[in-house]
Amino acid sequence: MMRDSEGPSVQRVVVVIPTYNEAENLPLLVPRVLEQDPSISILVVDDSSPDGTGKLAEELAASTGRLHVLHRAQKQGLGAAYRAGMRRALDLGADVVVQMDADSRIRPRRCPNCCARSIATTSCWARATWTASRS
Repeated sequence: MMRDSEGPSVQRVVVVIPTYNEAENLPLLVPRVLEQDPSISILVVDDSSPDGTGKLAEELAASTGRLHVLHRAQKQGLGAAYRAGMRRALDLGADVVVQMDADSRIRPRRCPNCCARSIATTSCWARATWTASRS
């Protein structure tokens, strides 16, 4: 469980990772993200990758228990993938949603610190905004 020194604890962090032809990167990235904290889970948003990324993500999901996969019928762009992933992450009960690219430009070890700093502000704003826009 992550906690900001002055804010509330976070029970569930979902890292949204859009993928398209990331079969080489995904098996390296997933364990590195999940080892950061037990409250972290991953949502892979796959746009029907021809290299089998979606199938590989399903296999990783079965072996980890902390990975979810959102399959989309066709490539619709990075922004659309993040929007769909954030919607699903909130449906999964995320207190904090983190976006990360599958090419590992963002170091997974930075995730807990990033989340701790944003707990009291960003996550509350994002959940309130999302709830208000769904009504």
